[in-house]
Amino acid sequence: MYGKMQDGVLVYAPKTLISERKRIINPTETMLLEHGYKPITYTPCPQDGKHYRQEAVETEGEIQFLWVDNEAQYWTAIPYDEAVNAEIRKRYSESQEFAILRQKEEKQSEYAEYFDYCEQCKERIKSKKAEYSQK
Repeated sequence: MYGKMQDGVLVYAPKTLISERKRIINPTETMLLEHGYKPITYTPCPQDGKHYRQEAVETEGEIQFLWVDNEAQYWTAIPYDEAVNAEIRKRYSESQEFAILRQKEEKQSEYAEYFDYCEQCKERIKSKKAEYSQK
């Protein structure tokens, strides 16, 4: 895959190039390089539980997609309710949650476990939002 940065935006190489009044269908790597396109490489996203955003960085010989720490921006931007819901969804799907709530009286121990988990999620989110609002 090839592309070039124009005004901070990645433009992917076209399947057809216009060169010297010629239309070149499926240009070769050499042709793309001659027209200023560079190879694009991707790095794997870190799996450490943090929030990242992908950023294109142009070097002399390529364009790399890197993962940049986005924790502070994430925690200051996300509404509390959305963050709690996302945290709950890590363990319970929406349909599982509805089932537990419908059977609250019949399956009290399962409901108590769910309720405790939700309270833990709320505390984790409050703590994270407080941590990043102070920075």
